[in-house]
Amino acid sequence: MGVAIVIIAVIVVAIAIAVALVARRKRQARPVGAEATSRPPRPEPEPMHGLEDALNRITDRSGATMADRLDAEATHIDEIRVSDDTGPLLRRALDHVTPHEPTTEPYEPDDADDRDDTTA
Repeated sequence: MGVAIVIIAVIVVAIAIAVALVARRKRQARPVGAEATSRPPRPEPEPMHGLEDALNRITDRSGATMADRLDAEATHIDEIRVSDDTGPLLRRALDHVTPHEPTTEPYEPDDADDRDDTTA
């Protein structure tokens, strides 16, 4: 029983030493303070040139160019496109609207009793 306790103690000490060494290496490898933020900024990517030529050169299994395939699919898009869609404009306008304080009084129209409910 005494031998098992000694073996367990040696294993625990070995694990503690290994953890301490790994932590020490991580601390030394990590840059400190200003050194970590002194990385030069990433350059802006160059704009893509020649995309139309590349689409004209690439073909699918049937031999049609990608430009031809995109042109053929354009009719499907035109069928579902809404030309007078104001959704994006409305959303942007609503982003700039300040909400008003809600009133505590319920809304009642002035001519509520005079309305004719028997419309055809």
